[in-house]
Amino acid sequence: MTNTVPPEVFLLACSQANLVSTRQLRAHGVSEQHVATRVRRRDWIRVTNGVYDLRCSPVEPHDHDHRRHRAAWIGLLSHPLAVAVGNCALMLHGIEGLPRRIEPEIILPAGHTTGSAGVRVRQFRRPGNVVKFRGQWIAEPITALVQALPELPRANALAVLDSALHREIITSTDLARIERLLTGRRGVRALRPLLGLADGRAESPMESTARLASIDAGLPHPLVQLRLHDESGRLIARGDLGWAKRTSGYVLTEIDSREFHDTAEALFYDRARQNAIVLSGDHTPLRFLARDVYDGTFVRDVRRALVR
Repeated sequence: MTNTVPPEVFLLACSQANLVSTRQLRAHGVSEQHVATRVRRRDWIRVTNGVYDLRCSPVEPHDHDHRRHRAAWIGLLSHPLAVAVGNCALMLHGIEGLPRRIEPEIILPAGHTTGSAGVRVRQFRRPGNVVKFRGQWIAEPITALVQALPELPRANALAVLDSALHREIITSTDLARIERLLTGRRGVRALRPLLGLADGRAESPMESTARLASIDAGLPHPLVQLRLHDESGRLIARGDLGWAKRTSGYVLTEIDSREFHDTAEALFYDRARQNAIVLSGDHTPLRFLARDVYDGTFVRDVRRALVR
């Protein structure tokens, strides 16, 4: 064993949400004494039994993706035979729409029922299939969806399904299989309508949340990624969600993210787009922030635009 840390260890940690296991450190020749020294100096943090945070890359306070990845890797690294399942497996597959905070959850082979502190060891009647991910085992996407969906809030469940379809991780034909596999699980009755609403054209979890909010409020089912053309057939705008008005034209909605709409170039584009929509006919463009979806402003304003 050595008292130095090879660069490969930090590269490995960066790919695992800053985390490494005792087994990985030992495999790279890092001594237990060196680990203890680093922890005592608070260079590293002991997360749970056999898992350490090397703090090798800065993390923004509101980086929810990092927090979710961290939860998934804590579970995977906590036991040599761990398999990431449910929300953790979905996160590692790159599926969006999960709650801001998820807990580490794994399954273990028969005879292993106790996990490390803070890690949930699941017991599924049908464990399903697994795939390899960066040297670790995780539930394959359909299995992970069946495990996670019954415990997710409705908006997250729809956003997860939309994301899996949008990223082509599953196909529309897989939805029927997911419904069959969910049979017997608690909460499946509430999930069936969401499986019918899932739409791979949705490009963000917020679009999915807004779509569900409008349907729950009794509005007509919206058109997803509605495209507007001028008289010559030229595309002038595309909206996240749209509704046909009673007379003519559409109510076209856009849910803005500061990440993409705060730059000068984006503001210029948004202004030109807004003007083009208004000048092209009887269309009503509406712009919203994420908070407008949660506080009811989105539904209220769309309803007002449709009845005018």
